[in-house]
Amino acid sequence: MSISFFWFVVTIMVAVLSLLWLRVQYRARLREKETAIERYQHLVDEANDAIVVVDMLDGSLLWSNQAFHRLVKSEQGKYLHEFVPPEEVDKLSRRIAKTYEEGGLVFQDIPLLVEGDRYDVEFSGKVVPFEANRPAVTFYIRDIRERIRLSKQIEKQNKKLLESIRYAQRIQTATLPSEALFKEMFPNSFILYKPKDIVCGDFYYYQQTRQYRYIIAADATGHGVPGALLSMLGITFLVQLLREDADYTPGELLHLLRDNIVQALSRSEGQEKQMRDGMDMAVVRVGNGSIVFAGAHNGALILQGAEVHEFKGDPMPIGYVEQKMSKLFTNHTIPLLGGEKVYLFSDGFSDQFGGPKKRKLRSGRFKELLLEKATLPFDEQKQALELFFEQWRGNEPQIDDVLVMGFEV
Repeated sequence: MSISFFWFVVTIMVAVLSLLWLRVQYRARLREKETAIERYQHLVDEANDAIVVVDMLDGSLLWSNQAFHRLVKSEQGKYLHEFVPPEEVDKLSRRIAKTYEEGGLVFQDIPLLVEGDRYDVEFSGKVVPFEANRPAVTFYIRDIRERIRLSKQIEKQNKKLLESIRYAQRIQTATLPSEALFKEMFPNSFILYKPKDIVCGDFYYYQQTRQYRYIIAADATGHGVPGALLSMLGITFLVQLLREDADYTPGELLHLLRDNIVQALSRSEGQEKQMRDGMDMAVVRVGNGSIVFAGAHNGALILQGAEVHEFKGDPMPIGYVEQKMSKLFTNHTIPLLGGEKVYLFSDGFSDQFGGPKKRKLRSGRFKELLLEKATLPFDEQKQALELFFEQWRGNEPQIDDVLVMGFEV
């Protein structure tokens, strides 16, 4: 055998072995691909969500998984519209077309019709290639009946809760003395009262006794329902304390009120927890030739001619604070000359976020605002303050209850 023939045979053998090796590799890769497809098919078939592929040319079902057939309780059906109520067929056709045009769409306004029953479902459509040159849309269909049921149940519960809170608002409003009666006591006056929620933690009270007129602005701990309950507790005790013959100084009144509040709260919880419960309050007493102020955290602004008196409340609340329970509240007295303008307020106005930098207004700017508007008639002061508050707040949520009282003695 010649050398050239030998190498020819070797070359043929190498080529055959190479082909055999390539064939083995190809078959191994093909098997891996088939295994991956089988695993994917198993995952798709076992998925909780129904999956269908809709042909855009004739609307037929090109493919569907087992979850879809379990959902519709049928192995039959060539078209998706066979599984929706007849009156929804046109809408479904438009939704399919829109899904294809926009590349995807989610909608919940078309139910499935299963053995005569309407099933609330969510369609989530995607344009996914299925076969070459054949436009199709894939829909993932989720049964949302339980979600709808729970949503309706929550909505019903929320409605009942809202009705209860609105009824509580009526009760709370009934406990507050009216602004009209306040105007009988002080013809030049206003009360700006803006609850953050339906019911309010801020409250006001006023009372005429034989010798004095008492005016009170308060801010109970929290807002909403907890604050409203505390505010009603505060009003109840004020009604009891400010009888016709009452002649307490504002400091004495705050001290007595603190004792009542602490005693009431201690019935249901230990004193260590009462530090979180209570209220801030400003009290002004007018009569017998003087204006007297005392405050628990809250202050007052009194304009007397060209002079401005700014009084700060003592740094202790109407509530339990062990190291301060024996301390008395400070009375601040100025002679009554007539024509004084008095302003009491909670911190809700000054703490509101807003303005161009979305920051708090702060107490300094708020008091400047009161002085700016003090030359206006009191009804116009109220309108100007409310307008400023809304413009300052802008799109920011109201963060707290708001109370501002102004009156001329």
